Amino acid sequence: MKNRKAFTLIEMLAVVTIIGLLAGLIITRISRSIADSKKTASLANAKLLVGAFEDYYMQAKARGAFNGCSYDFGGNSNTCTGFSFTGAQPDEGLIELSSTGSVDGDLIFGDYAYVVDGGIVTTYVELADPVFDFNYVTVGNDKEQYFIAPATGYYKLEVWGAQGASVSSYRGGYGGYSSGIIHLSINNALYINIGGTGVSQSSTVSTGTSYAGGYNGGGHGYNKGTTSSLRTGGGGGASHIATVSGTLSSLSSYRNTGGENISNEILIVASGGASAYGYGDKWWNGNSGGGMAGGYSFDQSYAATQTTGYQFGQAGSSFGTDANYAGAGGGWYGGISAWGEVGAGGGSGYIGSSRLSDGVMYCYGCAENSTAGTRTVDSNGSNKDSNCPNGYSTNAVSNCAKSGDGHARVTYIGRTLD
Repeated sequence: MKNRKAFTLIEMLAVVTIIGLLAGLIITRISRSIADSKKTASLANAKLLVGAFEDYYMQAKARGAFNGCSYDFGGNSNTCTGFSFTGAQPDEGLIELSSTGSVDGDLIFGDYAYVVDGGIVTTYVELADPVFDFNYVTVGNDKEQYFIAPATGYYKLEVWGAQGASVSSYRGGYGGYSSGIIHLSINNALYINIGGTGVSQSSTVSTGTSYAGGYNGGGHGYNKGTTSSLRTGGGGGASHIATVSGTLSSLSSYRNTGGENISNEILIVASGGASAYGYGDKWWNGNSGGGMAGGYSFDQSYAATQTTGYQFGQAGSSFGTDANYAGAGGGWYGGISAWGEVGAGGGSGYIGSSRLSDGVMYCYGCAENSTAGTRTVDSNGSNKDSNCPNGYSTNAVSNCAKSGDGHARVTYIGRTLD
């Protein structure tokens, strides 16, 4: 009888590893195949539905004059009298059939959104991951970004302002946070400008030097150079989302002029923080960006509000070359530049657009407010969010002030808010 050799432990481990790799590969391919099948099927269903509308038009036209109609699948509203379709129904969507037979609108089947333009169906976006993040653009002069709504429905807008310059071991003021919900139609465009961190003075200087404020309204810092141990820097820029293009300071004409300092084109703003400041043995952290009002240390008049500040969308810089000043934080209104323990002011945030609902602003160590349209929560206070234990975060965390550059996030909620 022949001897049979048993597997060694190493051989068994090798076999198990190979089987595991093969199983993982097979599962991945099966999952991909299933996803591709769903995508193919939903696209076919969308085209069949559009074809049914085209057939409906031909039949309606044959009976006489046709003035057009619409079918809202999400709201179950149908003015296309007698229209019926036995195929797969979309989860959401709105189709408009013109008097000339053009089929236009948007459809959602599962995780796939489709644009219908003149009867042509195009896959616009997969909604399996409905979160769209925007970082500060570090390269190039064109820092504006934009978002195109992939489907009609509700979206959550979130923006974080940028931190002011940190100097030596003293930190710049943190950027504020603002959020709210808006309804968008498919293909609506939003313009997004993300604030940048102010430039820090890294060493002593003997001559006057300016330190740039962050993109989108951060104020410049200035060191006259009379005190060799003085340190300063630029303020952080604001982050905002609007329905019109441009930096925040360029959009002042879109504010209402009837005594209400609000805008419906500027949807939401998160404020920037002011630079740290110090000389000799006297040092101060920068004041943080605010919500209803900017952060301040000893003099409230340097902080921005909903109606006052250095100017709309722009923080204050140093006053000429006759003094040493820290850059203030950008915002709806930018803070005012200052020196010493007074400290430059933080910018203010904005959630006052009538298009925005459930608006709220969070800021580090700021004054709180419960009024709708200016609701503000201290991210380091007793009502702070449990996801923000330190009152701020280096990453973009909801309901939390931010260090570093600003950020923006757009999240698709759905056809309804239910």
